[in-house]
Amino acid sequence: MIESYNEIGTEGHDLNKYRDLFDHAKEYKEFIKLHAGFIPRTYAKLVMREGEQGALKTARENDYVS
Repeated sequence: MIESYNEIGTEGHDLNKYRDLFDHAKEYKEFIKLHAGFIPRTYAKLVMREGEQGALKTARENDYVS
């Protein structure tokens, strides 16, 4: 997951800080479900410019969210 994020992520977060948490969740995947994400900066800027609804519309049009 960290490698995939490093390849496609545009936010620049250091996910290695969470490696222990990810490893623990992976080890106990029958019991632990992680749901998380970072909004890309491009969409964060849209929220500031167009508001939440405008950013959601654009995100849906680009299949970023459903």
